[in-house]
Amino acid sequence: MNKKFDRSRRILFSGIILIALGVTLTGALKASSNSMGTVLIAIGGLLFITGMSARKKEQEEMND
Repeated sequence: MNKKFDRSRRILFSGIILIALGVTLTGALKASSNSMGTVLIAIGGLLFITGMSARKKEQEEMND
């Protein structure tokens, strides 16, 4: 595995972790941290999308 692949994998996993943490905060701690959970879900989603696009670019580079 090369360094670029590891970077995109880290971004993907970070996004998944933030989404899971946001869902936990939104569901379990409804009154106190509902907005914080929503923000974490949004940031995690953006990281996930970024990681997927980086992974796609890496695979295109490997095929060329």
